[in-house]
Amino acid sequence: MAAKSKTYDWGGISLIVEEIRLATKAGMPGSTTTLSSTELEWLDAVVAGTSAASKAMVTDSSNNFDLGGTLDVAGACTFDTTTLQTGVLTCTADLDLNADIVGDGGGAVKGMNIDVLADGSTIAIPAASSGGVYVLDSGAQAVFTLPTAVVGLTYKFVVTVTTNVVTTVSTNTGDFFIGSVFQHDVDTTASEVATLADGSADDLITLNGTTTGGLPGSWFEVTAITDTLWMVQGHLMHSGSIADPFTAP
Repeated sequence: MAAKSKTYDWGGISLIVEEIRLATKAGMPGSTTTLSSTELEWLDAVVAGTSAASKAMVTDSSNNFDLGGTLDVAGACTFDTTTLQTGVLTCTADLDLNADIVGDGGGAVKGMNIDVLADGSTIAIPAASSGGVYVLDSGAQAVFTLPTAVVGLTYKFVVTVTTNVVTTVSTNTGDFFIGSVFQHDVDTTASEVATLADGSADDLITLNGTTTGGLPGSWFEVTAITDTLWMVQGHLMHSGSIADPFTAP
């Protein structure tokens, strides 16, 4: 099928173009390249650094590109030096992000891992899972070890089934917890106590399903705020006499 022709107005001169053939200078090795009218249409009225429907993508003089819509990537996404702003970035594989995400429109980062644990597990949490949620959904023992603290890493833990066997979350060697959790006694509706992590010795969080928490609805989140400290916050549902969930092994 012949390509559809298009009329271009270049400086008052109208040209009807179906295709352009580009060849190397006579006598020089090379081959002829053909641009169809469809390909010419991709280039027509392109503004460097700005996206437009059905147009070629050309970076501006600073090698930046403003994506005004959705970018769907079938493979891994890697960003080393670019700040992502506005629009939507969708990755169906790994997102390797070494740059900032700025939510100009009050948006959110979506699609982080939610790992529902249906049985007991021993998990060395990878740094690449930052932003993930671990759901304790079986009551079986789960033993977690956080990665080495790197500022910005964050993980959340949620209990949906009473932890009948002790579940622990520990830091890597030399890292500690700081912050606090509220412990709510399900036996006494008026009883709620804030328990502190000291930031210098506490490197283990224990949920035993009773006195230290671990009843359904318990949750806590840890975020690395320095290269040795994990800030912890959350709400632990417990029964019986309250006990400190923060300890040094």
